[in-house]
Amino acid sequence: MNNLGFDFEYIPITPIDQNQSQNTQYLRVLARYFYDDNFTIFDLVEEYHLELKRSEIEKFQNVLDQMKSIFPAKEGEIFDDLKFSEIIQSFSNYLEVIFSESDISQLKETLSNQRFSVAFIPSNNKYKIMTIFAAKGLEFDQVIGFGKDYNLTNRDTNNNHYVLITRAKEKVILIDNNYYKSQVDSVIAQNHREPNNFYRYYGNS
Repeated sequence: MNNLGFDFEYIPITPIDQNQSQNTQYLRVLARYFYDDNFTIFDLVEEYHLELKRSEIEKFQNVLDQMKSIFPAKEGEIFDDLKFSEIIQSFSNYLEVIFSESDISQLKETLSNQRFSVAFIPSNNKYKIMTIFAAKGLEFDQVIGFGKDYNLTNRDTNNNHYVLITRAKEKVILIDNNYYKSQVDSVIAQNHREPNNFYRYYGNS
């Protein structure tokens, strides 16, 4: 696609996105601070909704910057798991949350592999392919998804559907095989409305 003039960028799913927990968003923000030099400690504090004095922010920054000194582990060196655990403990204390062993393991794997950095650093490429979770907090002029991925009666896929729909500033396109449309028609009918007044449908199937 790039050879045809489309500046596509693939955003890989990261280890911290694979098994989502209640702490996944905390870990994503931390990973962005780690990878994105333009994302400051003040941005991080704002994302976490922390109310800290400047002196406390500086201490928090010192804790997190220690993480940058141990990743990636230099060739031939043993990773400093003790130091990493101490940093995570301090981080947990600031946020007043408890990270599971799985959370910590996924964070370690994400920060250990530079190829995941693209998932946390904003780019100017016009076209991006990514998971719904990775798109949280972002906005795009147009969003394209697949209707088959969304069961509107299932809580998890319904939450992902909400994220998909609310990422678009101008237009959402759902590629469908009639599965998604039938669900939307049902919801609209339950509210005593006419489906054709709400969207345009293209195709014969």
